[in-house]
Amino acid sequence: MLIQGKKVVWEAGTTTLLVGMLVEVEPNVQLNHANWCFVCANVGDCKAFHWSKSNGQISEITLGSRGNVSDRADPGGRLGPYIYQVLFAILNSHMFLRYNSRRLLGLT
Repeated sequence: MLIQGKKVVWEAGTTTLLVGMLVEVEPNVQLNHANWCFVCANVGDCKAFHWSKSNGQISEITLGSRGNVSDRADPGGRLGPYIYQVLFAILNSHMFLRYNSRRLLGLT
């Protein structure tokens, strides 16, 4: 825990978080026959990107996750102290999905 062992909550640091996993899905017409999906959850301003093997382009999966662009020091959400006796702020939390075919992921 970020504040464990701290007598004053503000002595603890804060951090942002992005977790993701690649899961196999059942291909169907609505998903353009994609059979893989990258699912990620984000607290704060972390970024996830997709590199396309077929065209060499990079695109941002987490597009739109940064709400406050006027203050670069504020991630908008954080794990760790935010306001006195509040242990985290999930104001800027999002979930993202990116569907891909096996061919585009380079798995074939």
